[in-house]
Amino acid sequence: MASSMKLLVCGDVGGQFDKLFDRVSTVNKKNGPFDMLLCVGDFFGPDTSRWLQYKLSGRKVPMQTYAVGVTPESYSDSDLADNVVHLGSRGIFTGASGLKIAYFCGNESKGDKPSRGEFIKKEAVEFLAPIAESTSHKGIDLFITSQWPRNVSKYAHTASAEEENGSNVISLLAYFLRPRYHFTSSGDSYYERTPYRNHKVLQEQARHVTRFISLASVGNATKAKWLYAFSIAPMSGMPNAELVKQPADVTECPYEFSESDLKDASSKSQQFFYDLTPAAEKGKKTKS
Repeated sequence: MASSMKLLVCGDVGGQFDKLFDRVSTVNKKNGPFDMLLCVGDFFGPDTSRWLQYKLSGRKVPMQTYAVGVTPESYSDSDLADNVVHLGSRGIFTGASGLKIAYFCGNESKGDKPSRGEFIKKEAVEFLAPIAESTSHKGIDLFITSQWPRNVSKYAHTASAEEENGSNVISLLAYFLRPRYHFTSSGDSYYERTPYRNHKVLQEQARHVTRFISLASVGNATKAKWLYAFSIAPMSGMPNAELVKQPADVTECPYEFSESDLKDASSKSQQFFYDLTPAAEKGKKTKS
């Protein structure tokens, strides 16, 4: 059986690096050691000046940290500092442990020509194509998005106003990727959905559940939860019986899609597993 990892996930950092790493250091000393920190949403803030200031201060980042999102044009390398890697805005990252993390950042474009930091359905379909064509895909461990999925609170015990701005494209991605955890950010609020199934009872073989969690921004005014700690064993090394255990409060899947929703896939889609960077970010390196 795969060894369990201890992870920390935070919401929008927005340049609040002192608050972030001070808190992470405290939690790591008290409840660690943790294997990594994942930063969901906006990492830098309006510009990169706060990061440069933090970097020049010589302060150490307490653990291996991964950030996602549109890479600032002022950075040409994914390694921002010792222990800090910016993965870019889209990709599938597999760590040495086997933990698989998919990320698809930005907001859905209202037109058919997305600007920097936006996406359209076709790009999501291309991202999914290698998975849709695979007969061995069971799911992924973690999925990170900037925007909420639409209808995520269907069948759940509670809803959130943030869902009004949700994207059907993100729902499509979540449905076919089948993550065990789906993380996003939500300003000054925290939301954790009841786990949902990734199979239809008595119609399909049992699969693992998905837990959707939206974290508040670092240092938010309402003091909503912005740092989430948990343990996870990579699904690639787990016995299936353990992986598909269903919690007592599990609900039906809130999304409804079919293979026909992937009809926009093109013959070029295979390259998304190897060249995961949008055109606006070409020339920047991504390590894995």
